[in-house]
Amino acid sequence: MVYLHIADGLVVLNKPYGIGLSPPPTVTSQHSRYTDKILDGQRQYYLTEAVPHIAGNLGYNNLSVLKIPERFVFFLQTLSKI
Repeated sequence: MVYLHIADGLVVLNKPYGIGLSPPPTVTSQHSRYTDKILDGQRQYYLTEAVPHIAGNLGYNNLSVLKIPERFVFFLQTLSKI
């Protein structure tokens, strides 16, 4: 991810295609099964895993996601220091 703007506790970064906000819940029923793996055997990455590291690298205690991004779009993600 590339930081595009950092000022006054507001961070804007370029979220790459394919990174979602958080893992979906695993739901199992008789007719369907949803898991967090889109492609078997491939690791999926999520913004909620990266945010604590981004905050630490910038010297913030924490950051909050201000807008929930779609997984399969490029997105200018906005985070806020709270």
